Amino acid sequence: MIPPILIELAAQFLVLSLLSIGGANAVIPEIHLRAVETEHWMTDADFAQLFA
Repeated sequence: MIPPILIELAAQFLVLSLLSIGGANAVIPEIHLRAVETEHWMTDADFAQLFA
């Protein structure tokens, strides 16, 4: 059985892939919004470390 969090993560990135015409750098702000501010999957510091 697939954990629900993985399904949610896949759904979030599916939506983001529709916005990624400008490449990965174009969607980083949206990834931050969803991962840090909306879903609280990580902190600002974790996000900065991951994408720095």
